[in-house]
Amino acid sequence: MSIGNQGGRRFARWRSACMAVFLLASAHWSAAAPGEPIVVGQVAPFTGPQAVTGRAIHAGAKLYFDAVNAKGGVRGRPIRLVTRDDAQKADESVRLLREIIAAESPVALLGTVGTTNLEAIAKDGVLAQKGVAMIGAVSGASTVAQTPGIYVVKASYHDEVARLFGQLATVGVQRGGGVDDPPPRGQVEALRPGVARRAGHQQQQGGPQALAAGG
Repeated sequence: MSIGNQGGRRFARWRSACMAVFLLASAHWSAAAPGEPIVVGQVAPFTGPQAVTGRAIHAGAKLYFDAVNAKGGVRGRPIRLVTRDDAQKADESVRLLREIIAAESPVALLGTVGTTNLEAIAKDGVLAQKGVAMIGAVSGASTVAQTPGIYVVKASYHDEVARLFGQLATVGVQRGGGVDDPPPRGQVEALRPGVARRAGHQQQQGGPQALAAGG
């Protein structure tokens, strides 16, 4: 898959996430007075190791919401994006999520980043308790994707490994290795079985012989 296609698919996923928020906002139209802002919340890293991801998600969402607002908002109500910086700390993700729900009553939450952070939110149960959906969560863990009320926009870690080996095979790479900055808890362990299975398959097909997932 080309870089251009990957970028196009990422853009399409995020556009779909923003449109999902738009539809939720439309559904809440009658719950407030005309002209009252519709609040969407984002708890994400704006500082720390994943700040570039949190900021990029915020910039894309704001661009879309600004375009909607420039055309009159949702049935006359503007969308207001409210953010909190969790600095990629799981306990802060939970605390700030509860804070933003209590203070702002958002119709939806958008773009929290990180497996550990999202697993902590799922374990806390605040989304189910408050009946608020998390749209566009960024994690490849099945534990996150299978949580009711959390909707991810990222490929699973196992799918990423499969795509990596498939691409390596097409360019004739026979051996591969991976080095990761300290990965999220459990991520490497979750990948190892898939790596081993995919490596064995690719050996049979004459592709890459090995890929070490580690950090």
